[in-house]
Amino acid sequence: MEQEEFRVMVRDAVKALIDGIASGEYDNIPDNVDINKSWYSDGMTRDEAMADFKDWIEGQLSLWNEQDGADFVFDAFKEDSLDWQDGDYFDDDDDDDLGETDFVIYQPTSHGEDIDFWFEFDIENKEGEKPRIVFHINI
Repeated sequence: MEQEEFRVMVRDAVKALIDGIASGEYDNIPDNVDINKSWYSDGMTRDEAMADFKDWIEGQLSLWNEQDGADFVFDAFKEDSLDWQDGDYFDDDDDDDLGETDFVIYQPTSHGEDIDFWFEFDIENKEGEKPRIVFHINI
């Protein structure tokens, strides 16, 4: 897979996650996007972990609404909020050497203003498969 094709696949998966959160349509989040295992309890499925994550996001927005008296929302995907953490695995001189793992940061916004947390996406690339993307929340 060429680097540009890889980036488009990752970007589209991140966009689907962010837009799914913004719209409340978590069912539209692709199967190759998963939340970090720290969100999982013993025996919990991905869907259950994502439901807990949805509750957390909604709780955070509600808490900020109460504390600040403002209307916090989760904006849809914005390209300029996506930050590729280029490293050895994204060596532009060798499009075929994508490595096994790299990561991307996404800074979510509310009404265009940065929210007080961000996403880190660990990307696992295995030849012949869609990249697997695992996200973490940093507060």
